[in-house]
Amino acid sequence: SVDVTKAIKIGQPNELIICVRGAIATVRPDYVDLYDADKDRGFAGDNADVFHAGSVKPCLRSVCLCAAPDVRVTQSLVVADAEQGKLRIMTRLENGGDKPRQVTLRFEAFQNGKAMSVPIPEKIVTVPPNGAITEVSVDAPAGDLTPWTERNPVLARMTTSVVENGKVLNTFDRRFGYRDLKIKGTGLFLNGKPVGFIGGCNGPAPSDVLEGDSGVNF
Repeated sequence: SVDVTKAIKIGQPNELIICVRGAIATVRPDYVDLYDADKDRGFAGDNADVFHAGSVKPCLRSVCLCAAPDVRVTQSLVVADAEQGKLRIMTRLENGGDKPRQVTLRFEAFQNGKAMSVPIPEKIVTVPPNGAITEVSVDAPAGDLTPWTERNPVLARMTTSVVENGKVLNTFDRRFGYRDLKIKGTGLFLNGKPVGFIGGCNGPAPSDVLEGDSGVNF
């Protein structure tokens, strides 16, 4: 992401020009200038524009402009320990205003499109002004989250909300897997269970035969 706040002229017309050049720039540097929307545009999904030029196809992804509040989440990380049934949510807050702000962080976990019963405590934080970064760490039990495994690679989503005087200023989503990998002695453990490594030959046996009973993971 790019912060263009300082470049914006308030109350005046602003023009944003986005130029994407990949490998095509070394083949035809003038391609972007000569692009013809009626001839060269193809669709590769709801949010993708593909520019066709022979065998080289640079991609212009969707661009979103967001008006960010003064106090907002700039980064969030979820560290899971499925063996212990715990979560640690680490959050960075930024205050772009000129006064300190006291806000409340609220957290909600989702899995398979549903809100999960994860009792994460709220955190009251005072964020200094003038672009200062404040780091916050919250520990909580994992509740009824389903662990990620190689047989069931389900992911979860942690939504962090910044609330001030009952008003939500900003929200930030972070996908994560409720899992942990640990080394104990000479063993590797996934979610507290040992992971075995067994080699296999490049024979004709299909992977679905080797998996399971033989213990070979693909």
